[in-house]
Amino acid sequence: MRTKFGLVLACMLGLAACGDDDMTMTDGGTEDAEVTLDADTPDTDTPDTDTPDTDTPDTDTPDTDTGDVCDSAEAITLTVGEQAISGDLTGAPRDLTLGEECGGNFDSGAQLLALTLPAGDEFGVRFSLESETTGDLDTVVQIRTNADCEDIAEAQCFDDIAQDNFASGGGFVAEGGSTIYMVVTGFSFIQDGEREPTIAEGPWAGTIEVFEPNAPVLTEVGAGTFDDGDVLNIAVNGSDADGDATGLTFSFLDAADEVVALTFEDGSMQDEFTFGFNAPGQDGNTELENAAMTISGLGGFTDQLESVTQLRVAITDSLGLTSETMVTAYGAGTEVELDGDCSGLGDLCAPGTLCRAETNLCFDPVVAEGEDCSPEDVSCETGLECREATGLCFNPIAGFGEDCSAEDVMCADGFTCTDDVCAVSAEVATACEAASAEGAVTVAAAVTFDAVVPATGEEEEGLFTGTCGSTAGLETLHTVTVPAGEFDLLAATATDDEDADSVVYIQNPCGAETVACNDDFGGELTSRAVVENAAAGTYTIVVEAFGGAEAATTFATTVSLRPVVAAGAACDPEEVMNRCATSACPEEGAAVCPAAE
Repeated sequence: MRTKFGLVLACMLGLAACGDDDMTMTDGGTEDAEVTLDADTPDTDTPDTDTPDTDTPDTDTPDTDTGDVCDSAEAITLTVGEQAISGDLTGAPRDLTLGEECGGNFDSGAQLLALTLPAGDEFGVRFSLESETTGDLDTVVQIRTNADCEDIAEAQCFDDIAQDNFASGGGFVAEGGSTIYMVVTGFSFIQDGEREPTIAEGPWAGTIEVFEPNAPVLTEVGAGTFDDGDVLNIAVNGSDADGDATGLTFSFLDAADEVVALTFEDGSMQDEFTFGFNAPGQDGNTELENAAMTISGLGGFTDQLESVTQLRVAITDSLGLTSETMVTAYGAGTEVELDGDCSGLGDLCAPGTLCRAETNLCFDPVVAEGEDCSPEDVSCETGLECREATGLCFNPIAGFGEDCSAEDVMCADGFTCTDDVCAVSAEVATACEAASAEGAVTVAAAVTFDAVVPATGEEEEGLFTGTCGSTAGLETLHTVTVPAGEFDLLAATATDDEDADSVVYIQNPCGAETVACNDDFGGELTSRAVVENAAAGTYTIVVEAFGGAEAATTFATTVSLRPVVAAGAACDPEEVMNRCATSACPEEGAAVCPAAE
């Protein structure tokens, strides 16, 4: 049996609040993403980009001056099937009121079409103004299904087909033999007295299709709650002859089959919800297998959901038609691990994984370097790209000492590709060699040297870049060698000039990797950089003046080793003489390093 909610399409798709305060529909269908149910206000997310955009029906008082416009509407007789429609908004009259809720503040011309449907019971009508003729024209369409052209009390608005497509499209159901009115206008948003830069005039063209509508059919439903009741997963089996099923509508029920409404902090109530499928790819399918929607945020309503034992669920399509409802138990479902079978209704893959429709197995949609990225539903981690030749994720940015021979690889900033390996620039290499030529000091006890930072000229910049503070100034370098053992390497600056602001960082190797960096330490302008558990080897101490120095500045720089002691050893709570390898040295009682947790 075909059923239809007594609501306009905007409500059915859950794009806006509808009706009384205790009846709000919301949409949450975004691809491969959970939708969060906000405890502050009902969710009114933008619909999936493959679902027509619809706004709340306008309930403003009709413009009493629209009679002449209605009388001059272009009459079009529709037939079953698809036919072309077109028009031109250039110089179109602007005396047709759509209302503030129909897409924004308008100051654009509008055309009115009077569309007469063929005789019959009821028909589905789909239209799209997307065509080469329409181009970049930003259109908005209002459909008035009442017999009176001027009556916009139940009007439906349709805006962009997708986020990056300003053409309008959508669908609705109307009685056979009736005349409906289609208003085509250009989107023109006025803000602070200025018109937004959108194309709101010009020729438009598209298609309109009339067909016998079929409501979706629901055959099986399963549900489960996860993560301490914070996540709800609903999945269905069913079919949709029109291939335009968009999501699920559901309500919470108690043991007596009474609807349990959720009350939000602002006092509004919601007793029915509509969300899009997790994977909008369900759109266009006539068979729905384990078509699922997932929402999160239920943990904020734990108290209100205590009496809930069931869910009432229906499938919704793009015309606003719904299947008959089915009731399923509300409660425990099955959380499926990576590579596990997720074919069961209500199965939910572990966080960070998704259910692959072709295999019914949970898979990781984001893979690491060296892993297979050839499937269409897999992407590489941020910063990585998928190499077409191998189908594996790779890092297109190579660091110091890494291979840069491939055409699709470039060296990170500060490095150049030399002999197929990323290396420091010739200038940096020369500076490092000069510091080493002075002789590396082996740090056994504390070593103090004067780091004389040159004045920064108007156009002079340093060769080295730290990872903290300002590193624009010229720098001075000093090389030290750390012996084998359990030590932290410390480099600290001091000066008699209270206004002198230092930045110190430690590199290994010189010019390549900054392993420690510090600007201000202990509330002072001096610095102290620390490399914990420093491996034996050679390190470069780099000292600069914050933002560059107007005159040469001397910083007394002390380099020292701090022993790292094991559990049970005497320790210094101030972590000056030593540091515990396990956890912090106790400030009260015996100053002995605690055992590892």
